[in-house]
Amino acid sequence: MTDSDISSTRLSIERARNEAKDYGKASAVLAVVALVPITIVQAFALLGLTVTGWLFLFQGSTAISISLAGVARRRFQIAVVVVVPLLMSLYFLEDATAISPQSAVGHMVSPWSLLPIAVIACASWITADQLDRDHPFRGFLVACSILFIICYMGHNGIHSEHDDYTDSSYTSIDKEAAAQAAESGRYLGQYLVYVVVSYAAMLTSYQGRTRT
Repeated sequence: MTDSDISSTRLSIERARNEAKDYGKASAVLAVVALVPITIVQAFALLGLTVTGWLFLFQGSTAISISLAGVARRRFQIAVVVVVPLLMSLYFLEDATAISPQSAVGHMVSPWSLLPIAVIACASWITADQLDRDHPFRGFLVACSILFIICYMGHNGIHSEHDDYTDSSYTSIDKEAAAQAAESGRYLGQYLVYVVVSYAAMLTSYQGRTRT
């Protein structure tokens, strides 16, 4: 490794650490603000906390990965990309009182359910070209987070629709559909399937690129 490479690595570590500290401090402040008994303040604080918390995780894990090497780095990255989506998936278990294998994944065997899976696989395959050679886990973290947001919206009955008459889009919330989805654990299975498909496509594409 040349002196310039070493300097660049040190700068990368320093930047990741500094950003992780900044986002950690911001998260702590927002967590305190979220305790204020005013609904609108709590809503914005929790929204900000979600963003800063994720960025803290992203930059913090990046700093740790950079500081490691060889097998230790590989094991750490694998642990992160496995544990993070599993922890995220626990959200969909909160109100799952009637969950079963059929209710969780049975609905995904229809042609309409296979279409988004194909889209996710293609998108993941294409975007794998942007993965960092030494720290590819960062792309996997982004993927599982985007898929969580998609499933979160479905889990809470949030739908975006287009009005042809006014040529505009609007967002609606179907509370009944949300309650049924939460009870059956529908989006727990859907989220995990999406993550597995995305990871498989990205990993296959990444390995093919690194072998050339």
